[in-house]
Amino acid sequence: MMLRGLIAATYTPMTPRGTVSLKMIDGLAEMLVDNGVNGVSVNGTSGEFASLTTEERLSVSRRWVKAARPSLKVIVHVGHTCLRSAKALAGDAQKTGADAIAAVAPYYFKPKDMEQLIAFLAKVAAAAPKLPFYYYHYPELTGVSFPMVKFLATAPEQIPTLAGVKFTSEDLTDFGRCVDAHGKKCNLLLARDDLFLAGLKMGAHALVGVTCNFAAPLCLRITQNFKSGDLGAAQNLQVRGVEMLAVLRRFGLIPGGKALMALTGRDCGPVRPPFSPLTKAEMDQVRQQIERIEFQEFFCR
Repeated sequence: MMLRGLIAATYTPMTPRGTVSLKMIDGLAEMLVDNGVNGVSVNGTSGEFASLTTEERLSVSRRWVKAARPSLKVIVHVGHTCLRSAKALAGDAQKTGADAIAAVAPYYFKPKDMEQLIAFLAKVAAAAPKLPFYYYHYPELTGVSFPMVKFLATAPEQIPTLAGVKFTSEDLTDFGRCVDAHGKKCNLLLARDDLFLAGLKMGAHALVGVTCNFAAPLCLRITQNFKSGDLGAAQNLQVRGVEMLAVLRRFGLIPGGKALMALTGRDCGPVRPPFSPLTKAEMDQVRQQIERIEFQEFFCR
């Protein structure tokens, strides 16, 4: 499988009391398809996976698989610090019909070298032998940083289902080397919203981002202008996206992102501790700053 286009790094919808709201997922899936999104990455960082119970993660991934139309691919993140739990999540994803699985490195007791990392991931991938497996490379949060160009050269021997890498890093030198050395065989997904255009220029096959949840039209216009050769217009749109991300970062990417979902009329509820939900005053600030940069024109409809 070779994923292309836009993939939304989904938020986990919550009720006002902080429990998972599965019924909201149906509407979110329909909205994403209507706005040109090709797939979803479920139970990842923006989905607050580390703050969910295993049972909650299972219920969320199952509902996304059920809600997704044929044109919406579902990648289920199954990474966990507990190998047995990661394998259970992977096996369930295959059983319930997900299109692919992904996993971060174990991030508390960390692998000392790439060999340990590959050995761990191989056991996770083997629990879903019929599904493509993506390594979710996020060194900023996991603290595990090995060159992905070397990983892609070495890992297939132990992970025959390895499809590619979800690359959440600003190390575009490594990403570019991956494209040059492995781009014809491996599916390379760039998961940095602020680097979408740079990723396209370097040959990314698909873009994964939180922006797709609420402003997929912006991401589509960046890709369309890039493909048509209008790099100036694409760059101007990327700058608009970076301005929006600056607003979110003032309040935290996940709390701020959920605030933007609420502004678009698709309130995904509060965040889990240790995050704090935005106060009414902070919500007003987000709204004012988004209006100041006139970003609402890019909101999903």
